[in-house]
Amino acid sequence: IVIGGSISLEGRTSSGVFAVPITPYYYHSKSMSCFSDYPYPPNTPLYPHWTQVQQYLLDYMQHFDLERYILYETRITAVSRTVEGTDEPQWSVTMEDMEGGGGTTELFDDVIVCAGPWTQLSLPSYTNMDQFTGEVIHSSQLCSNLSDFIREKNVMIVGCGSVAGDLAVTCARYARHPVYLSAPGGTWVIPRYIFGNLLHDEFCNQRFYLSATTDVLTTLQTLLTQTFDLSMFDLDSHKPLWKCLPDETMVNDVIHHHLMVGEIEGKPQIVSFTETGAVFSDRSVIQHLDLVIFTTGQRHGYPFIDKQLIPDDLEDLRLYNKIFNIDVANHSLAVIGLLRSDGPKVPLVEMQARYAASVFSGRIKLPKTSAMLAEIQRRNKIQTQIYGAVTYKVVYIY
Repeated sequence: IVIGGSISLEGRTSSGVFAVPITPYYYHSKSMSCFSDYPYPPNTPLYPHWTQVQQYLLDYMQHFDLERYILYETRITAVSRTVEGTDEPQWSVTMEDMEGGGGTTELFDDVIVCAGPWTQLSLPSYTNMDQFTGEVIHSSQLCSNLSDFIREKNVMIVGCGSVAGDLAVTCARYARHPVYLSAPGGTWVIPRYIFGNLLHDEFCNQRFYLSATTDVLTTLQTLLTQTFDLSMFDLDSHKPLWKCLPDETMVNDVIHHHLMVGEIEGKPQIVSFTETGAVFSDRSVIQHLDLVIFTTGQRHGYPFIDKQLIPDDLEDLRLYNKIFNIDVANHSLAVIGLLRSDGPKVPLVEMQARYAASVFSGRIKLPKTSAMLAEIQRRNKIQTQIYGAVTYKVVYIY
């Protein structure tokens, strides 16, 4: 465990998280990304630096005396059910000391999986990619000396989310120009301030949008397009903004400048690789690339638990309210944070944790299994209609 996860100050962990985040500033405002019982200090900027986010999490842990519950340098290797139908604890958890101290197994009444939504790298495959002689890397494998790593290299970024945008801007400072940005399917660039003085996450996650008509949403989308038209750079999205997933939109305030002056060059979908470069869907070719960085996200997957309990395919998940596995007796297995949203995660996982604790303590009783299954199927149907698949995206209401 590293407090702060991918924004840890403690450098690269054994799981390969960032030693230093790609972006120096958080994608969400402090008012939308804090716990309800512990606000950011008053002097914190509207969009905190990653070191301030890290310090906030440390302060939160210390304020509520949480560190005594944390086992550092410990890996969970197996979570399995014991004999059901008795009054004995239902779960066996096997832990391994990462410093060589051996392993132990303990029994628990309930288990909450909070390992995060994305635990396995998602690296796409392209024709002749294996013949490319340059270096191919996933963004989560980058280390703290990023400026030295990319200096004077011909770099292409692949992805259409916020990390892709920030990484392209960072590369534009140190790598050779232009830095190429290939955004499969295009993207929407959203500034941190909307219409001059509105925080983007407060503006875009209002209850108003739940009932807004397509005409209203189209008008807002047109206003965003008029601010900066990405079609000039082969980066315009193929989807309406309101049908995009979080990794199909880009929170960025400065990429426009780098595109306009030619330090970043947009490219469409990759068709294939050559020995030294890449070919794109518009038949354009990059002749020489030293480095390709994929910001294509990650997939969820928990190797320590039975796939029947938490399957890798989102469509097979049977989590009521995206938390409780309805097939587990006594609802003793909860999953926290396995969701996607256009807003910050902190308020969402806080509400999930509060709900799970209330169920475990008996303050909240879950419906019958048949009713929970019907609700899961209803929500999956809505997601499929909007996004074309079950995405586990949740709608923010502010």
